Amino acid sequence: MVNCTEGTHQAPFHRPGEGSLAPASHAAQCDGIPGGKELPIELCPDFTAFCSAYRLIYLRYSQVRLRCQDATQLVVDGALAELARNWQAALSSPCLPAVAWETLTGRVGARIRKPDFLRLLLSEQQADAVILRHRLGLELRDVAQIMGVPQPVIIGQLRWARSAVQHAAIAR
Repeated sequence: MVNCTEGTHQAPFHRPGEGSLAPASHAAQCDGIPGGKELPIELCPDFTAFCSAYRLIYLRYSQVRLRCQDATQLVVDGALAELARNWQAALSSPCLPAVAWETLTGRVGARIRKPDFLRLLLSEQQADAVILRHRLGLELRDVAQIMGVPQPVIIGQLRWARSAVQHAAIAR
């Protein structure tokens, strides 16, 4: 996975011209990924690696938020296709996972008509951290990586969220 939580972009993905091997064919590398046919051939291995690393957790997160398997697939595939269209810009961003996370959560949020309890009480980032950490059981470092923010920020968000939930429970 990408580690940009310390403020630097340290992607394990090869950039074009930096020793990546050209795939045997465009179809072999790109046809099985959302938006892959739109990618230049030299970007396909990078995008495929990103999808391999993040797609499953995106599906799990989206399933929790949307509670509909069909919508989950459509939203995640749409987010990854959008990311593919903007892949060059995403690769050159300070933090690729943050760009991808924003793309995903924007699409998920657009599908939800009525906010859930967490979103009524917490910020988007706090609610997402709670879902990833407590609902999906991810380690703090993984939550930070997926969201593209420093781990201390996630720790602070989770502490604030715990406090807000406790105060809401007392007020009831």
